[in-house]
Amino acid sequence: MDLDRLVQLDITDTEKTIEELTRIADERSIRMNSASQIMTDSFSTWWEQKNHIFRYHIEGNFFRVWVSDARRRIK
Repeated sequence: MDLDRLVQLDITDTEKTIEELTRIADERSIRMNSASQIMTDSFSTWWEQKNHIFRYHIEGNFFRVWVSDARRRIK
């Protein structure tokens, strides 16, 4: 996340702040989805025995990596 963008937010303009925070969250989600797909593809190339799916998720101070395969799907 771009901390400079957060620091520059005008907290007196609530509507604009909410719009910018929504935009930042959407961009972060897109980046996580893209990174998840890249990791899934790279791992599948390296580990040919099974297909695994990776999903990255960031919320607050937590970074989670979810891994699933054909037997245990990510919900």
